[in-house]
Amino acid sequence: MKRAYLTAKEVEEKLTALRTLRGYETVTEIKINEDKVEEAKAKRGNGDKTIISVNPILVHVPEWQRMLNVRRAEDIGKNYDPYKWELPKVVYKDGLFIVIDGMHRLYGAAMADMRMIQVEVLIGITEERAINLFLDQGKDRGRMTLQDSYGAAIEAGRPEYIRLKEICDKNHVAIKGNQKSIKNPVGLLTSISDGLRLARSNPELLDRILQILGKLQWNAGKSIHEGKAYSAKVIRVFNKLYAYYAGKEDRLEEILLNLIIAKEVHISTLIFLINGKIHCLIFFLV
Repeated sequence: MKRAYLTAKEVEEKLTALRTLRGYETVTEIKINEDKVEEAKAKRGNGDKTIISVNPILVHVPEWQRMLNVRRAEDIGKNYDPYKWELPKVVYKDGLFIVIDGMHRLYGAAMADMRMIQVEVLIGITEERAINLFLDQGKDRGRMTLQDSYGAAIEAGRPEYIRLKEICDKNHVAIKGNQKSIKNPVGLLTSISDGLRLARSNPELLDRILQILGKLQWNAGKSIHEGKAYSAKVIRVFNKLYAYYAGKEDRLEEILLNLIIAKEVHISTLIFLINGKIHCLIFFLV
């Protein structure tokens, strides 16, 4: 069955296979790119970017790029129109061109066997700065989701993303949008926005919520994609619950665990009860 999405690593592997098939060794590729960069420098004047033509398979895809929608990329390749979209943006690093913005356009062009397309080369800036430009542009355009930009934000070292990753890694919780797998995940955090909000404002609370969800074993027996323990709804309810019982968190957790262990309430109904009558029960017990 044809895959609907590819990770950035898989996209790069496919482009590498095409480069090998067409006889582009690394040394040859670097020499071609050096000539292209000299051409770009001659064109740019006093600016820090210019437009050149490159073979799309000679542009590399870093692992921090977002997931690739295969159908969308193929449709772009079949109907490629440089006037319809902005030009892909690339940086030059260690003799290679790295895509910053426009992975779908480049991959689509490569799959359509286009031998040359125009790209915008950012001259004289680091990959880190280019990543931040990519993130800021994506935010301004409103095209990218947090899931799309997660890998780039980690690569750029954005504090709230790093903190979120560290807390989730500690609790063996995978993050939707993270293309790098973690060992023995107990669940999948599907709402990056809620995770980031807590990682930014109250990382200790986020850690505590993930810990209690793990102890409740909500996802036991389910794959990380089937379980809903780390969804936006659950995270928000526990956030409110801890706020309601501030200062009595240990007792609250004890009661919740006892309810599950004693099978007084099934875990699948816990959130509904927390939103309603269970508050009364906990109020008298805490």
